[in-house]
Amino acid sequence: MMKLRYRKRKRYLNLFIGLLWLTILVIRLFIRREFDNFDFMITGFALFFTGYFIYLSKRPVLTIQDSGITRHYFFSNQTIATTDLTEFEVTTKGDYVLHSTGRQKICFKPVYLNPESLEKFQFYISQLSNRK
Repeated sequence: MMKLRYRKRKRYLNLFIGLLWLTILVIRLFIRREFDNFDFMITGFALFFTGYFIYLSKRPVLTIQDSGITRHYFFSNQTIATTDLTEFEVTTKGDYVLHSTGRQKICFKPVYLNPESLEKFQFYISQLSNRK
């Protein structure tokens, strides 16, 4: 089983934004010394971006197994069996698209992948194309 992870820059950008919102909240509370509705919104932003950093650190973009390829989304997963893969396409925007016989497709942006993970994926796709 191979897990393709998100790029560090994408993950740590969310951590930086979360810490920035937290810093803004602390400065506002230090200056004003009272908590108002806008501070609740700032707290929500700080928690969201910090939580999104944790999510991106724990959850991979793709999981490649012998039985199939799984694309992980926030609330669901999409799986295509390896035997059903028919086509690998690179769109004009640079997105990677895997097509299957059952009209299913998995799309993802390679710029979000870790460079090591991208090399593993490209090697895996070349191995699949050599088998067929």
